[in-house]
Amino acid sequence: MVPIFQKGAIGICGAAALDSALPFIKENCEDKYINHAIASGFILTILAPFFITLLCDFFNLSAFGLDVKL
Repeated sequence: MVPIFQKGAIGICGAAALDSALPFIKENCEDKYINHAIASGFILTILAPFFITLLCDFFNLSAFGLDVKL
């Protein structure tokens, strides 16, 4: 793969780059990008609950009932 597409493959995987998509990344990307995939997946996995909470508060959505008031 061309290096720019390797980085794109990691970006598209998102948080799954840490676990379920890691074999795909190992198979199709250079070895130096595996560390990027693990770090990206870890950071996104940690940040996801905070962003979901912030977006629910911003749009006045209940995290469990999803009372939409747009």
